[in-house]
Amino acid sequence: MPSNAVDQSPSGLLNKNLNPFSGFKLARMKKVVHKQALDLIRYLWEQVILLDEETISSQIGKPWPLIFTAAERGNLDFLTILIRLYPDLIFKVDQNTYTIFHIAILNRHEDIFRIIYQIGSIKNLITTYKDKEGNNMLHLAAKLVESPSRLNVIPGAALQLQRELLWFEEVKKVVQPRHIEEKNTHGKTPGALFIEQHKEMMKEGEQLIIGLTALFISIGAMMVAFMATFFLVFSNRLHQYSIPIAAVASLPVLFFIWQHFRLFVDMIHSTYTARSLFKPNKSPLFSKKVKAKVA
Repeated sequence: MPSNAVDQSPSGLLNKNLNPFSGFKLARMKKVVHKQALDLIRYLWEQVILLDEETISSQIGKPWPLIFTAAERGNLDFLTILIRLYPDLIFKVDQNTYTIFHIAILNRHEDIFRIIYQIGSIKNLITTYKDKEGNNMLHLAAKLVESPSRLNVIPGAALQLQRELLWFEEVKKVVQPRHIEEKNTHGKTPGALFIEQHKEMMKEGEQLIIGLTALFISIGAMMVAFMATFFLVFSNRLHQYSIPIAAVASLPVLFFIWQHFRLFVDMIHSTYTARSLFKPNKSPLFSKKVKAKVA
């Protein structure tokens, strides 16, 4: 085979096409393609809304659940374009009487759910929608997230439970007060449903805390033993320096406690606070800084 022959294999052609482009150029190309796709969607949707209401509903509601698929997959840009041009989409429901906000809650897409804060008092109507089992929005937030990929965005049962709690608290701010203690057809309030759905996650968090507690105690005991040995060996010889020696020997223990105490407390909160979540007199579960990151 001649040395200057061109590699016509799929991998060779792919490398040939990709090599001239740096990572920056590829990212830029993706951004341009994404913008062009959104422009195309915007143009097509502008043509669709020229049709009558019945035709629009039949096009997006029955043959192809367009907006619900987008909400399930977290396609915020797509939904934003559609809603801006046709605001009535926020009232559309699927076969379960779920709007895009209900679907966003079930799939934990916070970007889509935040749209509800921009629709004013209309949200008071949307939050009244219930499914066939009498579940309101807060019941849906109490359910364990359906998609494992969304749940595993954060590793570890304790941190996953913390995220679930934050979702529950966020939805509770939106629903009407009577929905907080409202029972579904199975006789369960959102609070009871949350605890039932997250039992296994709480057990995993408890086991993690027990293991970490044993680890912290063992490391702390070793550090105390080291400090005591250090003090006993040198204090007899250098008794005039006993206080500085004790201070130096205590530094590893103090440093360990300072580094890990807050982590330990946060993990306990993440695991056990579900038991006091529905008691309004309790202190806030999370700091304002954490809530701002989620919101």
